[in-house]
Amino acid sequence: MDHHDAELLNGVETPVFVLESDSRGLPVFASFNDAACRLVNFSAEQALGKTAEEVYQGELGKVIFQRHVSVMQSGEAKTFELQFPIEGRIRHIRTHLKPVTSDSGEVARIIGTVKEVTAEYELQDERSRTMSVTRELEAFISLAAHDLRSPLRNVKALSGMLQDGFTDLGDGKLQVIQKLDQVANQALVLISDVLDHAEATGATESVERFELDVLCRDILIMLDPTGRHVVTIDSRSVHADKTATQIVLRNLIDNAIKHNAGKPIALHVSATTLYEGFFQITVSDDGVGFDESTVRFLNGAEQRPGNGYGLLGIRSLLKSRGGSLNAEAPMSGRGAVVRFALPGTLDGDDDQGADS
Repeated sequence: MDHHDAELLNGVETPVFVLESDSRGLPVFASFNDAACRLVNFSAEQALGKTAEEVYQGELGKVIFQRHVSVMQSGEAKTFELQFPIEGRIRHIRTHLKPVTSDSGEVARIIGTVKEVTAEYELQDERSRTMSVTRELEAFISLAAHDLRSPLRNVKALSGMLQDGFTDLGDGKLQVIQKLDQVANQALVLISDVLDHAEATGATESVERFELDVLCRDILIMLDPTGRHVVTIDSRSVHADKTATQIVLRNLIDNAIKHNAGKPIALHVSATTLYEGFFQITVSDDGVGFDESTVRFLNGAEQRPGNGYGLLGIRSLLKSRGGSLNAEAPMSGRGAVVRFALPGTLDGDDDQGADS
């Protein structure tokens, strides 16, 4: 390269170098702009006219040189990443080699661009460590919750035995026994929430075709075995993450049922296309509904005591799948309307979407 071309490259902020064949037919550095010199911490004079094997020491130089020769011989662009020891630390460098051919079709030179991607690797490592710690913590919490469930059930059974045939003498003992039963009930609800959260955050993706009404009926066999509640479900064929859809629906239906103190409710599950590539499921009921704090939480606010670990789990699950969650009180002022969206399609809908 002539001096003018080298000056032009020095005006480019991206690290750039140029390789050309020498008299031996080997790729040598013909230009090394200032940005590239700053990145690898040596001057252009130290590299010009030399092969990568002559510039970089040891195995690193051999590997880089082989990449240069491969592109020179094949005429095909190549991108690779290597670790460089620079200023006492290991840095990850991504290099892209683009061949420039002559009129005869031979590679006349190679333009190389370089980018440091150390931060990307450090971020990936940090995410991996965080995910590992989170999984271990959630596994521990899940095991602890399972272990606590049995003794609490025993406490509840014992309180029932104490109340059976107990004569109230007005000295407050019956109230203490009843309080013990209430505490056991509340603790079991909390443990169930924790286990729901662990299930949601640990769910693996399972994209397949399924029927929404069949999925909901299977859920209701567990949650409403006697059929006390009036449930209507859209008959729609869905192609999406079945596991995530099932977990979210089970949590929402379970919440609608258990927060109504055993009273029958009317519940409706419907599905629409939200926009191309996403569908939305709406779960509405005429029960007691959510308090204001829970509605804010479902619409994206921070977790607060009392919001429930199960709801936190499904919100995390939907976020991890690229979905969304929102809730509102219906116009009647009674019950709740919860909508969640996930990537997927509904058979029979066009790509124009439907009103949400």
